Amino acid sequence: MEITGNSMESHEAVVADNMADTATDNMNLHDNTIQHNIIQFNEKKVNTT
Repeated sequence: MEITGNSMESHEAVVADNMADTATDNMNLHDNTIQHNIIQFNEKKVNTT
């Protein structure tokens, strides 16, 4: 039982870590998308004037 408990705790820690990594990746992707859209918008403004 001790081994099972420890492995479950390790598993939960890994899952939590992966979820945190995924959340960070999603935020970074979101930031990059916004930056990309702003750059495109600014380029369009420059090109049309």
